[in-house]
Amino acid sequence: SVRLFVTGAEKAPQELFNYIETLGPYHKMIEGYGITECSPVVTICRPESVRKGVGQPLPNLSLCVIHPETHEVLGKNEVGEVCIHGPSVFQGYLGESMKDPFIQIQGKKWYRSGDLGSIDEEGYLILGGRLKRFIKVGGEMVSLNALEEELAVIAKREEWIDKTFQGVCLAIGVNESSDRPAIVLFTTFPVTRDQVNMGLRESGFGRIMKISDVKKVKEIPLTGTGKVHYRQLNEWAMT
Repeated sequence: SVRLFVTGAEKAPQELFNYIETLGPYHKMIEGYGITECSPVVTICRPESVRKGVGQPLPNLSLCVIHPETHEVLGKNEVGEVCIHGPSVFQGYLGESMKDPFIQIQGKKWYRSGDLGSIDEEGYLILGGRLKRFIKVGGEMVSLNALEEELAVIAKREEWIDKTFQGVCLAIGVNESSDRPAIVLFTTFPVTRDQVNMGLRESGFGRIMKISDVKKVKEIPLTGTGKVHYRQLNEWAMT
């Protein structure tokens, strides 16, 4: 009886759209982007519009993209930190210990989402991942999400896992404040560091993406809400 599916957290994988299409012509999925601090919907792909990114902002909400370090407002199709302004944005956190999540731009208060993305000429938001899921290596920003996606492809191609088994690869940055941060890979299947790095080189990834260590775990730790427990993985990566 369910015909409409709505997703509004991270960018939904194409596999999910493909699966819903197999359910029949009357099953549709609407994708959007939401943040608790923004009450929570920010953008949505309307059913009658072209599906692009995570959609356009709701009425009365404005988006901009800034450079994460210089805070310069970036132009169309330039990737930076997504900021939101509008009446549905919260006023701030209780207590004085929390970091100020806002930035002043042209006399207005904007919420810094912590998400990377870009805005195209038609106002569609294209997400690039969490800012915390990027590390700077050799002066270049490395996407841990992109690394994980590529390794998932390599794992099936090299038959580290059976094609019907959904193995998990999660990359964690260690010592990110140093000049030479390390990347630790957590997997739910056996594979060596040399195998991983060889696979990355053969896939066209530069030596900048070299994995420092591989740790096999029985399962990836999750939070109470079912999200990846990155804090726990960071602690394991340091041991």
